[in-house]
Amino acid sequence: MARRVGEFTSASARAGFLRCYDELERLWPGRPESTDVATRFGTTRVHLHGRGEATPLVLLPPLGGNGLCWYPLIGHLPTDRTVIAPDTIGTPGRSEQTAPVTTAAEFAAWLDETLAGLGVARAHVMGYSEGAWHTALAVTGGARRLASATFVDGSTPFTRLPWRILLMLLRAGLRPTEKNLRRFGDLAMPDRPPTELEVRLSRAARGYRPTLPWPRVLPDEELAAIRVPVLAVLGGRSPIGKAFEARDRILAHIGDSRVEIVEDAAHDLLFHRPGVVMPEILGFIRANEPVAA
Repeated sequence: MARRVGEFTSASARAGFLRCYDELERLWPGRPESTDVATRFGTTRVHLHGRGEATPLVLLPPLGGNGLCWYPLIGHLPTDRTVIAPDTIGTPGRSEQTAPVTTAAEFAAWLDETLAGLGVARAHVMGYSEGAWHTALAVTGGARRLASATFVDGSTPFTRLPWRILLMLLRAGLRPTEKNLRRFGDLAMPDRPPTELEVRLSRAARGYRPTLPWPRVLPDEELAAIRVPVLAVLGGRSPIGKAFEARDRILAHIGDSRVEIVEDAAHDLLFHRPGVVMPEILGFIRANEPVAA
């Protein structure tokens, strides 16, 4: 059977999503610089912010998110480097997938080719929530251009999701009503609830059929094989993962790793506490800048 690519289920589903997407773009101060990058897996829409000389930072978005979802963090993003915010291939956005991405190696190749198309030799990558799982795909799939990897409240590669969360995700996926989406949002993001536009965007994203590899817990040997510096920033009261269990596995198996637990923060820590989280991330990537040959 032929392997599928990610796509919208209908023209109307795509149009409805893109209306929300365009609304989101208008929330960026000054609008982001946007470009399309050709890869063997399809065309990737990339949004760029800043023009510093330091090693660029790639942001991989959460479930239902895209390269525009970072607008609340604009004032906290680094000014000494370019921030690269792609619409992840195989997820809802303006990227157009034409070939399957079903393995970590294929995802890593997509990221490498996207960076190559931008003329970027090395980059730090940061993934939030599902974006942290995509970061794990890039790292374990052998992406060649990574300088470091940061996981923000993405415990899935390290610990199993609680059954309660799995059931709520399933309910929201099967019946993406405002009630179900709000219920999940209230649990996962109690301190920074989704905006009305974000709820509409999340509902519209259900009209997209993604095909990327499903999240899984990485075995000890895969963690031990990671060779890039790793930072994990986790919410101590996040219901998504088990922060302290994840910390123990990361430190036990990944040689060059650091874990910061914000004990009073939930899953929404990146957007609710950017003044705490972003300085940790920026300090980490500045300490792990590639050495010029």
